[in-house]
Amino acid sequence: MKIIYISNSIIPSRTANSIQVMKMCQAFADNGNEVLLLYPSHIISESDITNIYEYYGVRECFQSLKLPCIKNKFGLYLYEILAAIKAKKRLPQLVYTRSLRSCFFCSLIGLNSIYEAHKLIYKKIILCFLLTTVKLKYFKHLIVISDALKQDFQGQYNIPNCKITTVHDAADEPRQYEKLKLDQPNRFTVGYVGHLYSGKGMELIAELSIRCSWADFHIVGGTNSDLDYWRVKLDHLKNIYFHGFIPPAETEKYRQSCDVLIAPYQRHVSVFGGGGDVARWMSPLKIFEYMASGKAIIASDLPVLREVLIHEVTAILYEPEDIEAWVTGLINLRDNAKMRNSIGKRAREEFKKKYTWKARAEKVLQSLT
Repeated sequence: MKIIYISNSIIPSRTANSIQVMKMCQAFADNGNEVLLLYPSHIISESDITNIYEYYGVRECFQSLKLPCIKNKFGLYLYEILAAIKAKKRLPQLVYTRSLRSCFFCSLIGLNSIYEAHKLIYKKIILCFLLTTVKLKYFKHLIVISDALKQDFQGQYNIPNCKITTVHDAADEPRQYEKLKLDQPNRFTVGYVGHLYSGKGMELIAELSIRCSWADFHIVGGTNSDLDYWRVKLDHLKNIYFHGFIPPAETEKYRQSCDVLIAPYQRHVSVFGGGGDVARWMSPLKIFEYMASGKAIIASDLPVLREVLIHEVTAILYEPEDIEAWVTGLINLRDNAKMRNSIGKRAREEFKKKYTWKARAEKVLQSLT
């Protein structure tokens, strides 16, 4: 099948959405499809990166084409129309996109289209696009990243069950790396890989580093401004290490070098650009990358995470407000290597069965039938 993925993500960049786009293009190709990625030019992209495939750690098994995007209020609209026209000329069997407007334009001009949603739609003009798009002949399916999001789309917008499917996010099968030397030898190491936006749990990590002086906390990721803030705020702590931004292709080294990985999400979670609260619907790449690494996971006990993780089977889950439980959990995992290894092993087995990118792309394409 010839598939065109139309993205409006900033590529290359540090955003999770750009990682997900690149991984899905590779996954569609791994399922035997001919794939072309269309993406917009952006002044704010990581301009010093010359090879986007190497940067994201994906094989060059699909084509990519950067299209012009005018830098004004309507630039993205014009890009999405241009991308739809460009796609039409290439005669794909399917257009896949996380842009609702792109899905609308492509469906309107006779291209079979699938839209992947990561949050509910509230803005009236965008909602008009949705309600119009789902009635078009060439709109084929709505993919959502959690059962909670599927429930809300169906409850609020009456999307028929035959037109919507939950497909959680995924991760790569990790390569094996030699363990990194993370500063202090023979210390219990706790890792966090991801952004430091509001709601990601940096406040909880800071408190844990105070309570658990016997552990070293390694933080990988974050924008320059967030890193500057937390480095100054926690300068007095000697057991917390900020490694800064690491290219996506290199982060696995850090996950594999830690004893435990944590995902301390709060009740309200922001995304890049401050685009609202996604705590009810999110399907974080971090969780699947953690599972793939085979390391024990401690995560927040949120309903949406329980769609994937099972308490005391594939992870340890605690209420995000219960700092004492998190401290106890770290102590138990420190003192019980057998339990630590067992939880990590079961999480990895679950990942291999359900949550590879290739399996995700296959499930997406099955929605067409």
